[in-house]
Amino acid sequence: MRITYIHHSGFLVETHRFYYVFDYASGDLPPMNPEKPVFVLSSHSHGDHYNPEIFLKLSGMQHIRAILSDDIARPARVDTLSVSPGATYTLNPGQILHTFRSTDLGVAFLIEDGDERI
Repeated sequence: MRITYIHHSGFLVETHRFYYVFDYASGDLPPMNPEKPVFVLSSHSHGDHYNPEIFLKLSGMQHIRAILSDDIARPARVDTLSVSPGATYTLNPGQILHTFRSTDLGVAFLIEDGDERI
């Protein structure tokens, strides 16, 4: 697993199967393999945790899925899953997302990606 700090609360996590972009607000992304699927996760709607500009920055990626707290409006033309606290979602075989109440607005995330946990 590779973790790259982007800016403020934003991180890019790369596992052997996927990229995960957490709480992107601004900043540059490192070079990424355009064939590897990427999940964009935003914990809540505040501007320092969600910026729809991320989808423009990822426009060269072939597979993008947004996982957004249910207080965030769904972006146009992006495969989006709206999530609420206290739920479990199977994203792909061996890839499970758990959501929890946040200390702020929205959700906190726990992802099981095979034997890796984020």
